[in-house]
Amino acid sequence: MKLYTSFEAVPSRILGLARLLASGKRSERTREDVVALLQPPSLRKGESGTADMANRVIGAASELGLVDEFENARGEPSMRLSKLIDTSDPSREYLARWIARRVLHDLIEDASRNFALVLAWLMMIPSDDTPEDETAWKRRFSGDGFHIDNMGLNNDQRWQNVFYWSQFLGLTWQLSSTKASGIVCDPSTLINWFLDDLLPPGREITADAFRDKLGELFPTLDGGAIHREARAQIAKARGGSLEHEDRMSPGVSLALRELREHAKLHYHCPDDQRTFLLLDDGEKIAFVSRPPRAES
Repeated sequence: MKLYTSFEAVPSRILGLARLLASGKRSERTREDVVALLQPPSLRKGESGTADMANRVIGAASELGLVDEFENARGEPSMRLSKLIDTSDPSREYLARWIARRVLHDLIEDASRNFALVLAWLMMIPSDDTPEDETAWKRRFSGDGFHIDNMGLNNDQRWQNVFYWSQFLGLTWQLSSTKASGIVCDPSTLINWFLDDLLPPGREITADAFRDKLGELFPTLDGGAIHREARAQIAKARGGSLEHEDRMSPGVSLALRELREHAKLHYHCPDDQRTFLLLDDGEKIAFVSRPPRAES
């Protein structure tokens, strides 16, 4: 997917393009105008002064379905924001939620599949055992049975794009300002964005049902097909069976603890409960609930 294989397609530039197309009274712009605004001639390199950065950002946005490209009445290549976008709310959180659903759900069996598999693998890494530089990340990825070249991750800059986008999508955050260091694999932000889809306020469901809903909405996370594929690959590479299927991934375990800490949801397991799941630290979880929505 161009979001992580194209060095130029970082979140800030994709957001900049979306806000550019959402701004003002004009609902569409020519591609020439957009390229000039994203990458003025003074910021272009080489004798020809080609706008490679702008074109690659547009290509990534088009692959996402964020922009529609067409020819205007004068036959000029033009573009506008997708009709699926609410142009009245071009906020960062709105766009992040929209892109997250596209990347982690809508396009999961198509353009974003390899990227989703990388993100599912990240969720299996404990927060106290994360690699500290690009070389260590590549070594861990290969050691877990994934092919660096096939997944397009043979370049350090592409690893940076993975981390830029995993943070933007609410799947990770970073303790350090050093590249590739201090990455915490914690999807609590993503889960919080979509809690209403997973579990309405004031409701309680079993932990199994919550995991199923989570995997249906985001197959990269526990309960999802991409998560199971990543988990099976890791187990195969480590020479073991697909063990601990009743144990939540380190990433989702951390997210659930964070969400409970902030009273976004609650979970528990009665002493006499026979069916339950385990968090990565062995804590039992049988039921998940959300507090009622506060009255305004």
